[in-house]
Amino acid sequence: MQRFLVIGTGGREHALCWRLAQEVGKENVYACPGNDGMADVAQHVQLDIYNYAKLTAFIKKRAIQYVVVGPEEPLVRGWRDEMEKHLGEWDGGIIGTSATASLLEGSKAWARDFCLRHHIPIPAYKTFHIEQYEDIMKFLENNAAPYVIKADGLAAGKGVVISQTLEEAKEHVNKIAKDRIYGKAGEKLVIEQFLKGVEVSFFIVTDGNSYVLLPEAKDYKRVYDHDLGPNTGGMGSISPVPFVDEALKQKICKRIIEPTLDGLRKEQIAYHGFLFFGLMIVQGDPYLIEYNVRLGDPETQSILPRIKSSFVELIEHVARGALYEYRMEIAPSYVATVILASKGYPDKYEVGFPIFIHQKVNEEKIHWFYAGVKQKGSELVTSGGRVLAVVGEGPTLQEALHLAYQQASFIHFEGVHYRKDIGKDVENLNLQ
Repeated sequence: MQRFLVIGTGGREHALCWRLAQEVGKENVYACPGNDGMADVAQHVQLDIYNYAKLTAFIKKRAIQYVVVGPEEPLVRGWRDEMEKHLGEWDGGIIGTSATASLLEGSKAWARDFCLRHHIPIPAYKTFHIEQYEDIMKFLENNAAPYVIKADGLAAGKGVVISQTLEEAKEHVNKIAKDRIYGKAGEKLVIEQFLKGVEVSFFIVTDGNSYVLLPEAKDYKRVYDHDLGPNTGGMGSISPVPFVDEALKQKICKRIIEPTLDGLRKEQIAYHGFLFFGLMIVQGDPYLIEYNVRLGDPETQSILPRIKSSFVELIEHVARGALYEYRMEIAPSYVATVILASKGYPDKYEVGFPIFIHQKVNEEKIHWFYAGVKQKGSELVTSGGRVLAVVGEGPTLQEALHLAYQQASFIHFEGVHYRKDIGKDVENLNLQ
């Protein structure tokens, strides 16, 4: 029986463990470091993921064959590269790419320049070092609002701000330059043209040669209903996305996904693992807004329940470089994910509140995946901003949403907050 190690702590990693455990059993799934809500689908590994020697010894002792890296930070920091050095002649595979390939997410400026080199459609943009303060201000003054201002480096999904006025944009730049709200991630800025359209997330997995398209999703980044408030790591998601038809899929594959993979090969950058394309659809045409070098969170929670074919075999085929042999089967059902967050997230929030689940509304069609939780005595308590994801499955989007929201109403902790409008914007959407 195959054994898996999932790297990470959040809801995405809980969902990955859950999907793998369905096929190989929880005794063959390990999570490092995991969280206290994952005990039903994985075994905890209390090791520092950057202690490469100890982690290598653990992998070899437990005869783990496949390591799946959930979050982006280890990949950007070169985790795969270091683990490969330590593992040496190891009969297994890491699903997660190199530090060089991870620049697609680790540096917005590098990714934008990559897109230009390979003719991938993106918004117009300009890159600045934060020391070019006067130049930034002049650029803002010479261009019309709204302004899309991005920190170049990793900022936990919160490094993108859309400023509706010049004053807002200047104030935000001041916070980055003078208050250093993004730290090193904000040493360089990318200021982009604002595109008016509708967002969608596409996902592939690749072995460097072939790729497999996973189910698409739509996520909801703003903290409040009607897309108000600051950006978060994600407040919910749906899959499939009703406006994504076969013609749009083909445009996305031909104009964005395949040129990206061709570009990586031309630049001799090997890519192994999941790749996320954040897209804006403008009058029926796709533009790339961002790359992520991993699966999304909370999109993973919506797409994994829809994969009918073996997820274990998918991982195996990627690791062996034989992805061309794999055939993806996707269920026709709809999945909706609603994030339950702490009051005040993504800014200041309190933690340590017990989580109560008063009733489970449907054993087969409801799941939940924990993120910011901790065991305290006999209780599970909140320990982060995004606490858990409630996931509903149904034959229609309306049914999936109904189940997710019905279940959310039976979960309580002090200050619980969730959006009430996930998926409501796509029912009568016209992209043309």
